[in-house]
Amino acid sequence: MNTTAILERFRERVALKLGLLLLSVFMIIIFSVGNILYSLFLNFYLSHVTEELVQRGHSHASVLSDHFFPVTVEHVIRMEKGSKFTVVLLNKLGRIIDSSAPISPLQRSYLKVAAGKEEGQEDTIEKNWDTKLFLVSRSPILQNGTTIGEVVMFSSTAPIRQAVRVLQGMLMLTGIVTVLVMGGLLFVISRMIVRPLIDMKQSTSEIAEGRYTTRVPVTGNDEIAQLGHSINDRFT
Repeated sequence: MNTTAILERFRERVALKLGLLLLSVFMIIIFSVGNILYSLFLNFYLSHVTEELVQRGHSHASVLSDHFFPVTVEHVIRMEKGSKFTVVLLNKLGRIIDSSAPISPLQRSYLKVAAGKEEGQEDTIEKNWDTKLFLVSRSPILQNGTTIGEVVMFSSTAPIRQAVRVLQGMLMLTGIVTVLVMGGLLFVISRMIVRPLIDMKQSTSEIAEGRYTTRVPVTGNDEIAQLGHSINDRFT
């Protein structure tokens, strides 16, 4: 039997058609739910990381606003050394006072943006985690309503991309395993559903050949069972 004939036989199998239909519906539901969960987790995680960055910068700026002295500047720098964040302190002219790590040319470009922001405005300068190397926030150091400096916080986006890749891999693996397991179960269920039709087809084929004593197996009282009773009554 060639491949075309085998495929034709598969297309004619009601159980296979029903199984594929149920599997398709199930896959649509699974991937829709997975996509929603992925989006919710990603938004929650990014919101948490960004909020932590902004809050940390705000905390440093509050301390420096009350005590803008060399010892306080040194304390803030020490707090961020060895952490996952980099802090850069600017004076009111936008010049670097100190930093917790060496500053790259890319970071210097963000410092220029921070220095050019409106006085007293606290915001996130860079939020793009997918294509940029850093998340960047800016918090002004205020005294008597006047900006006397800036706290610029940097957080590498590499851990975020790594976490997203791990999440994507876990979701994909879970989806594949779920589809395979449910595919097998749905095929078994579809076979159970159409089994009475297969038995009915076999019995009616025997009746068509002249064996009128053949009876259609009937179980239950659903529509298929009622059809079986009707066929049996017809040839009683």
